[in-house]
Amino acid sequence: MFKSEPFLLCVQSVVKLKDKSVLDIGCGDGLRTKGIAAVAKHVMAVDPDAEVIAQAKKENGAKNVEYRRADGRKLPFSDRIFDVVIFTMSFHHLPTKDMPPALDEALRVTKRGGYLAFFEPDWAGTIIEAERRFGFGDGDIRDVKAYAYHVMLTESRMAEVAEFFNQAVFTYRSVQEFAKLEQPRRGSRSEWKAFLEKNRYRLWADERTNIFRKK
Repeated sequence: MFKSEPFLLCVQSVVKLKDKSVLDIGCGDGLRTKGIAAVAKHVMAVDPDAEVIAQAKKENGAKNVEYRRADGRKLPFSDRIFDVVIFTMSFHHLPTKDMPPALDEALRVTKRGGYLAFFEPDWAGTIIEAERRFGFGDGDIRDVKAYAYHVMLTESRMAEVAEFFNQAVFTYRSVQEFAKLEQPRRGSRSEWKAFLEKNRYRLWADERTNIFRKK
């Protein structure tokens, strides 16, 4: 049951979603979207990738969810129609030059007094160390994450109302499972094994949820 995901509990502690229309920007395969839909009135979920939208419709559909292929930098919606806009692990994936325009669009479609939530990776964690060291996942994007954080905190048209931190845990049963799931591009199997053994095959990452209210 995805409604108990930490980021969603954080959002719900600030604004109850049961009677709210929600826009999920960068929904990917829709796994988190389905969790949002479990507690919201209606969810519009967008992603620029046609293949993942098709996957989301097939695997994570719900009666109150509509999936649509759309670019967060140019949303196909009217002004001020969503109560809540959520970036679910997507804002930091934008090119840095596109972060301000994407935030402009998110603010445009948010109702006055509505909320914008950003679920993002933070800086600390052994999984992040492994990504940098062995070349998988996001790799070393500390500067990008810092800029994404700067963009949201310095936007004058919204005011921050809450910031939450939680920790995601990634457990592997073997080096083989680690290699299959993460597909590291650097390092040797013996190096991967030593790193995993040092951390008892349990890696972690800090995650952050920032919630703002549109002025």
